[in-house]
Amino acid sequence: MKKREKIFLQNLLLVLSSIFLIFLMIEHKLWFLVWVSFAPVFWVARRNKFKNLITLLIIYAILINLTSLRWFWDYKDTVLYSSILIMVLFGLFFIKIASKLSKNKLMNILSFPIIWTILVFVFSFNPLGSIWVNIAFFHPMMAPLIWIVGSLGITFLIVLFNSLLADYFLKRNSKVLITIIIILLVVIFCYNYSSQEYKTENEIKVALIQGNIDQNWLWRTSNMDLVISTYENLSLRAAEQNPDFIIWPEYSISTDIMLNKDIYNRISNIAKQTNSYLIFGTAIYIENKTNVIIQKKTDTLLVFSPNGELVGRYDSKFPMPFDETVVKGKKHNSNNILETEKSSITVGLCFEELKIRSFNGDSDFIISSVNNQFFDDTTGLELVSQFSRLIAAENKKYLVRSSNTGITQIVDPYGKVINQIDPNQEKILIENIYI
Repeated sequence: MKKREKIFLQNLLLVLSSIFLIFLMIEHKLWFLVWVSFAPVFWVARRNKFKNLITLLIIYAILINLTSLRWFWDYKDTVLYSSILIMVLFGLFFIKIASKLSKNKLMNILSFPIIWTILVFVFSFNPLGSIWVNIAFFHPMMAPLIWIVGSLGITFLIVLFNSLLADYFLKRNSKVLITIIIILLVVIFCYNYSSQEYKTENEIKVALIQGNIDQNWLWRTSNMDLVISTYENLSLRAAEQNPDFIIWPEYSISTDIMLNKDIYNRISNIAKQTNSYLIFGTAIYIENKTNVIIQKKTDTLLVFSPNGELVGRYDSKFPMPFDETVVKGKKHNSNNILETEKSSITVGLCFEELKIRSFNGDSDFIISSVNNQFFDDTTGLELVSQFSRLIAAENKKYLVRSSNTGITQIVDPYGKVINQIDPNQEKILIENIYI
């Protein structure tokens, strides 16, 4: 076997070992593996020239998406191809720039985390956001450090740790080993700190409704009475515990209630009966001024007060990409901080969980309302729910996440899940949160 082929096979085995570690991490929720999963590919990147890494990078991106992110196919193959493309482009920029900086002795260690973090910020402006590369979402329980440096700072630290591991196995440097141990102690401290209970004097009771409604849009629309009855019955059961807020998922009502007085009045009456703020997702249709068959709509969250009045509306600023039926909300309906007499709330819908900065703002707690209608894979449901943990931790606020099929959960300001409903169940989750 030629020397070049031997080196390629050695590098390929290391790349495959990284893919396997990431697969184990996602498939079995072994989130701590993020601290070592990238070390093998960083080792390969340090030892090889840019042109020798391109093939390996393409293999890496394709296999990661076909194994750990295979449920992208459930939505649209366009999303899968886009994810592969973004991963390849991210990798090309990362390796090329880092290789230039690493020629400086000081920057040799820091080049990987610095360039990675900068690229996460830059790539966050593309349609899919910095999806999967803001890797802090794998390990959000990093308080109090995350409250100071944010999610990008934690991503920097994770990449630095992986980079140090790769460097140590290359050079066996004692200073590098000491730095690895220090970071490890910081991570252990933060995890233990984040494991404590978070309470304040101000308490609010929330009820989250997981309807587990059939995902087919046509079925939902044709069986609207059954859908509303399901949410109504669950809400009335929840009302027995006197919650301040009752929250249904994104698109829990799949028709425009503004155009249907009967449904509007029925929703209003549910809010009155429960004597709670009722927050739910719906579709608001855009006036069709052309002969286009597809009806455009906004992905909308509405708030009804305990006396049945419509008191808040939010239209998604970042609807799901590649869905030609959903349009971005207009500015006057896209302020995602909603005020109620009980508290102020930052809200977000569906894909906005991946746009982490969109949840920043001065409010008491956060609501994320999602549908996850294209997930048939529990692994996918588990993975995307991690973003809500990162959002809660970065903003130092409770986050309540209401989903149609899962995962419905309540996350404290440490990024710790304090309670949740398992996927594919019709159930209620009621908890006290603190503001």
